[in-house]
Amino acid sequence: MSDIRELPVVEPASTVLPEEPTEQQVERRYLSVINPLLSEAYEQRHMETFVDVLTWTLARVIVAHDKPWVTGDILRRIGNYTCRITESNRAEAEAKAAKEEGRLPN
Repeated sequence: MSDIRELPVVEPASTVLPEEPTEQQVERRYLSVINPLLSEAYEQRHMETFVDVLTWTLARVIVAHDKPWVTGDILRRIGNYTCRITESNRAEAEAKAAKEEGRLPN
């Protein structure tokens, strides 16, 4: 018996172009890349470097678009996301405290 494996027959490449990913798929892809990097930066105490890299990247986005409103839009989004995360954290803390006290959360 030979050690050489027989190669499978390869079908011809399809002429159908792959579908363009949805916004949700793109977002999941970006989050799947950035979340492990965020965790690593936190665990290894390199948050300052991580933040510097993110802000450098955002600056490149702003310059690439060369539109005066891009900076404002990015800052508005950061503010909105910060408020949403803060509110969510507060609601979770209230629910946890209510559960520990034996009452229903609001």
